[in-house]
Amino acid sequence: MATPSEPLRVVEFFAGIGGLHYALQRSGVPHRVVQAFDVDDSAVRTYRHNLPRTPVSTKNIVSLQQADLQRLAADCWLLSPPCQPHTRQGLQLAESDGRAAALARLVDLLEAADPPLLPSSLLLENVVGFESSSTRTRLRAVLLGRGYSVRELWASPAQIGVPNQRTRYFLLASRRSACEPLSSYLLPHCGGDGGAEGGAEAEAMAGAAVAEHVLERYGAAMDLVSRGSRRSCCFTKNYSRYVKGTGSVLCRLGCEGLLTPLAANRPRFFLPREVANLHGFPPHFGFPPEVSTRKQYELLGNSLSVQVVATLLRYLLLPAGDGMAVEEQRRRGSEA
Repeated sequence: MATPSEPLRVVEFFAGIGGLHYALQRSGVPHRVVQAFDVDDSAVRTYRHNLPRTPVSTKNIVSLQQADLQRLAADCWLLSPPCQPHTRQGLQLAESDGRAAALARLVDLLEAADPPLLPSSLLLENVVGFESSSTRTRLRAVLLGRGYSVRELWASPAQIGVPNQRTRYFLLASRRSACEPLSSYLLPHCGGDGGAEGGAEAEAMAGAAVAEHVLERYGAAMDLVSRGSRRSCCFTKNYSRYVKGTGSVLCRLGCEGLLTPLAANRPRFFLPREVANLHGFPPHFGFPPEVSTRKQYELLGNSLSVQVVATLLRYLLLPAGDGMAVEEQRRRGSEA
C-alpha cells in the first residue's frame, strides 16, 4: 500500500483498451498502475500498443488468490466487467452467464481478504441494468460489511459537456469518510469536448460512407446528427455493422428537418478515431495495425467514457475541493 506521500497503487480489472488508465491520467490523481488485467487478445494488443510501460496480465481473474492481492498491494481497484450478462439488448442472464464469473471471484476476494489487503477505494462501471442484478446486490452487501461507504449513480458524458449520450451505472466505494455531493463536479450545460472530424483522412471518411442501399432500407431508423449537433447516441460494439440502435450517423450538410434528400446529404459513420474522441481518449491513442476497423468499433463499443470516469475518480480519491482545482487547471491548459 502507498504511504501518503507516494502515488496511489492502482489495479485495473477488465482493462479493455485502456479507458480506465486514461481516466486516471485525466483525473490528476497521483497514481501508479501496478497491473492491468484482460483476456481479449485485441484489447491487450491495443493496451500494450498505447501504454507499453504498464504491465498487462492475461491471467483469468477467476484464478486469483489472496496471495495475488498481497503481491499487488493495491490502494484502488478499477473495474469495467463484461456488460453482456446485464445489457438490455441481451439475455440478461446476470450471474448465470459464464462471463460474470470473474467479477464474482473479485467479490469473493473482497469478502474473504484480510483487512490490510483490501483496497481503500473501488470504482465499478457497467451498463444500466446492472443495478437490478443479484451480482450488484451481493457486491454492495460485501462492501458495506467490510466497512466501505458506497455511492451508486447513473452518469453520462452529456452531463459534463460532451455531446454524446452514453448513460452507465457506476458504483463508488471508499473506506474513508463519505465524500461531498457529486453535483459540484458536474457541469450544468452541454458544450463540446469531443469532435466530429478530428483530422481524419479523407480516404477513411470515404470508406465510412453509408451505402445507398442501406440508406434506402434503413434511413428512417438512423439517428442523424450534424457537426453542429450537441448530442449523439451511444456507440455500441455493433456500430457500422448495423444501423438501428448502434450509434449516430453524421450528415455532411446538416440534418435539421431533413430538407435535403438523405443520399445527397452524404451521411457517413463516425470513424473509430472520432468515437475515441467522444469517449475522451487522448489524441495519441491509436490501434495497432493488425486490429481491423470492425474490431476497433467493437473495442470502443465495449469501452467507457474517459471523461466521466475521470470526474468520478476526482470525486472518489481527492480531498474535498481538490477535484475542482484539478479540473479548472486542466480546462485552462486545454484553452491555452
